[in-house]
Amino acid sequence: MKLAKKIVFLLFLAILLIVCLFISNKLSSNVHQQQTSYLQSLREKKVLVIDELAKQGITAEEDDRGKLVIIDPNIRYEFDEDGIEYISINKGWIKPQSNYKGEIYIITLGQFSGIDTIQLIYSMKNLDNGKKKFLGDLPIKETNQRLKKEVASNEEIREVVKKAETYEKKIKKIVETIK
Repeated sequence: MKLAKKIVFLLFLAILLIVCLFISNKLSSNVHQQQTSYLQSLREKKVLVIDELAKQGITAEEDDRGKLVIIDPNIRYEFDEDGIEYISINKGWIKPQSNYKGEIYIITLGQFSGIDTIQLIYSMKNLDNGKKKFLGDLPIKETNQRLKKEVASNEEIREVVKKAETYEKKIKKIVETIK
Protein backbone atom coordinates (compact mmCIF):
# COMPACT_ATOMS: atom_id res chain seq x y z
CA MET A 1 0.00 0.00 0.00
CA LYS A 2 2.82 2.43 0.86
CA LEU A 3 4.54 1.59 -2.43
CA ALA A 4 1.35 2.40 -4.38
CA LYS A 5 1.05 5.78 -2.61
CA LYS A 6 4.68 6.58 -3.46
CA ILE A 7 4.15 5.65 -7.11
CA VAL A 8 1.00 7.80 -7.33
CA PHE A 9 2.83 10.68 -5.67
CA LEU A 10 5.79 10.37 -8.08
CA LEU A 11 3.40 10.27 -11.06
CA PHE A 12 1.71 13.40 -9.73
CA LEU A 13 5.10 15.17 -9.45
CA ALA A 14 6.05 14.06 -12.97
CA ILE A 15 2.79 15.42 -14.40
CA LEU A 16 3.23 18.65 -12.46
CA LEU A 17 6.77 19.01 -13.83
CA ILE A 18 5.56 18.45 -17.40
CA VAL A 19 2.81 21.06 -16.98
CA CYS A 20 5.31 23.57 -15.55
CA LEU A 21 7.73 22.98 -18.43
CA PHE A 22 4.91 23.40 -20.94
CA ILE A 23 3.79 26.70 -19.37
CA SER A 24 7.38 27.94 -19.20
CA ASN A 25 7.90 27.09 -22.87
CA LYS A 26 4.71 28.96 -23.83
CA LEU A 27 5.78 32.08 -21.88
CA SER A 28 9.25 31.95 -23.40
CA SER A 29 7.73 31.58 -26.86
CA ASN A 30 5.52 34.66 -26.31
CA VAL A 31 8.50 36.77 -25.22
CA HIS A 32 10.46 35.57 -28.27
CA GLN A 33 7.54 36.46 -30.57
CA GLN A 34 7.33 39.96 -29.08
CA GLN A 35 11.09 40.43 -29.48
CA THR A 36 10.96 39.12 -33.07
CA SER A 37 8.10 41.52 -33.81
CA TYR A 38 10.19 44.42 -32.47
CA LEU A 39 13.18 43.30 -34.54
CA GLN A 40 11.19 43.12 -37.76
CA SER A 41 9.65 46.52 -37.08
CA LEU A 42 13.05 48.10 -36.50
CA ARG A 43 14.42 46.52 -39.67
CA GLU A 44 11.44 47.61 -41.77
CA LYS A 45 10.97 51.10 -40.32
CA LYS A 46 14.51 52.26 -39.62
CA VAL A 47 14.03 55.48 -41.61
CA LEU A 48 10.96 56.39 -39.55
CA VAL A 49 12.86 55.62 -36.34
CA ILE A 50 15.72 57.88 -37.47
CA ASP A 51 13.26 60.69 -38.27
CA GLU A 52 11.54 60.32 -34.89
CA LEU A 53 14.90 60.37 -33.07
CA ALA A 54 15.79 63.55 -34.98
CA LYS A 55 12.59 65.16 -33.69
CA GLN A 56 13.84 64.36 -30.18
CA GLY A 57 17.18 66.04 -30.94
CA ILE A 58 19.13 62.79 -31.31
CA THR A 59 21.46 62.46 -34.30
CA ALA A 60 20.96 59.02 -35.87
CA GLU A 61 21.73 57.41 -39.21
CA GLU A 62 21.94 54.03 -40.89
CA ASP A 63 25.47 52.88 -41.66
CA ASP A 64 26.61 50.82 -44.65
CA ARG A 65 26.08 47.57 -42.70
CA GLY A 66 22.45 48.36 -41.96
CA LYS A 67 23.06 49.26 -38.31
CA LEU A 68 21.22 52.12 -36.65
CA VAL A 69 23.91 54.50 -35.38
CA ILE A 70 23.48 57.27 -32.82
CA ILE A 71 26.34 59.74 -32.72
CA ASP A 72 26.88 61.59 -29.47
CA PRO A 73 29.88 63.88 -29.00
CA ASN A 74 32.92 61.55 -29.28
CA ILE A 75 30.78 58.44 -28.76
CA ARG A 76 29.18 56.22 -31.40
CA TYR A 77 26.37 53.86 -30.37
CA GLU A 78 25.54 51.06 -32.82
CA PHE A 79 22.22 49.22 -32.64
CA ASP A 80 21.20 46.10 -34.51
CA GLU A 81 17.95 44.17 -34.34
CA ASP A 82 18.93 42.73 -30.95
CA GLY A 83 19.49 46.14 -29.36
CA ILE A 84 22.75 47.89 -28.47
CA GLU A 85 25.59 46.10 -30.20
CA TYR A 86 28.69 48.26 -29.92
CA ILE A 87 29.85 51.54 -28.40
CA SER A 88 32.89 53.28 -29.83
CA ILE A 89 34.52 55.56 -27.26
CA ASN A 90 37.85 57.42 -27.15
CA LYS A 91 40.56 55.03 -28.39
CA GLY A 92 38.58 51.81 -27.91
CA TRP A 93 35.16 50.24 -27.58
CA ILE A 94 32.59 48.77 -25.24
CA LYS A 95 30.65 45.68 -26.34
CA PRO A 96 27.72 45.12 -23.97
CA GLN A 97 25.70 41.98 -23.21
CA SER A 98 22.14 42.34 -21.95
CA ASN A 99 20.08 40.04 -19.79
CA TYR A 100 16.51 38.98 -20.60
CA LYS A 101 15.20 42.28 -19.16
CA GLY A 102 17.33 44.31 -21.57
CA GLU A 103 19.68 45.50 -18.82
CA ILE A 104 23.38 45.48 -19.60
CA TYR A 105 25.14 43.27 -17.07
CA ILE A 106 28.46 42.37 -18.75
CA ILE A 107 30.71 44.41 -21.01
CA THR A 108 33.85 43.76 -22.98
CA LEU A 109 36.18 46.76 -22.89
CA GLY A 110 38.73 46.69 -25.67
CA GLN A 111 41.27 48.57 -27.72
CA PHE A 112 43.29 47.93 -30.86
CA SER A 113 46.95 47.71 -29.95
CA GLY A 114 49.05 47.77 -33.10
CA ILE A 115 48.24 44.50 -34.83
CA ASP A 116 46.70 42.95 -31.73
CA THR A 117 43.64 43.67 -29.63
CA ILE A 118 43.55 43.99 -25.87
CA GLN A 119 40.28 43.38 -24.09
CA LEU A 120 38.87 42.43 -20.73
CA ILE A 121 35.41 41.29 -19.67
CA TYR A 122 33.78 43.15 -16.77
CA SER A 123 30.62 42.73 -14.76
CA MET A 124 28.73 46.04 -14.49
CA LYS A 125 28.55 45.41 -10.75
CA ASN A 126 32.35 45.21 -10.46
CA LEU A 127 34.22 47.30 -13.02
CA ASP A 128 37.49 47.05 -11.09
CA ASN A 129 38.13 43.36 -11.74
CA GLY A 130 38.29 42.40 -15.40
CA LYS A 131 38.75 38.88 -16.71
CA LYS A 132 40.85 37.83 -19.68
CA LYS A 133 38.97 37.11 -22.85
CA PHE A 134 41.77 35.04 -24.41
CA LEU A 135 44.58 33.09 -22.77
CA GLY A 136 47.29 34.98 -24.66
CA ASP A 137 46.23 38.40 -23.43
CA LEU A 138 48.55 40.64 -21.45
CA PRO A 139 48.47 40.43 -17.64
CA ILE A 140 45.13 41.62 -16.27
CA LYS A 141 46.53 44.40 -14.06
CA GLU A 142 48.45 46.06 -16.91
CA THR A 143 45.60 45.65 -19.36
CA ASN A 144 43.07 47.02 -16.87
CA GLN A 145 45.19 50.11 -16.17
CA ARG A 146 45.73 50.78 -19.86
CA LEU A 147 42.08 50.34 -20.81
CA LYS A 148 40.85 52.53 -17.95
CA LYS A 149 43.39 55.23 -18.87
CA GLU A 150 43.02 55.26 -22.67
CA VAL A 151 39.46 54.04 -23.29
CA ALA A 152 37.15 54.80 -20.37
CA SER A 153 37.18 55.07 -16.59
CA ASN A 154 34.64 53.21 -14.47
CA GLU A 155 32.46 56.32 -14.21
CA GLU A 156 32.61 56.93 -17.98
CA ILE A 157 31.65 53.29 -18.61
CA ARG A 158 28.63 53.54 -16.29
CA GLU A 159 27.54 56.82 -17.88
CA VAL A 160 27.89 55.56 -21.46
CA VAL A 161 26.18 52.24 -20.74
CA LYS A 162 23.29 54.01 -18.98
CA LYS A 163 22.90 56.31 -21.98
CA ALA A 164 22.95 53.31 -24.34
CA GLU A 165 20.15 51.66 -22.35
CA THR A 166 18.17 54.92 -22.50
CA TYR A 167 18.62 55.14 -26.28
CA GLU A 168 17.57 51.51 -26.64
CA LYS A 169 14.38 52.16 -24.63
CA LYS A 170 13.60 55.21 -26.78
CA ILE A 171 14.10 53.18 -29.96
CA LYS A 172 11.82 50.39 -28.70
CA LYS A 173 9.17 52.94 -27.70
CA ILE A 174 9.33 54.57 -31.14
CA VAL A 175 9.06 51.19 -32.87
CA GLU A 176 6.01 50.32 -30.76
CA THR A 177 4.26 53.61 -31.59
CA ILE A 178 5.01 53.24 -35.31
CA LYS A 179 3.30 49.81 -35.57
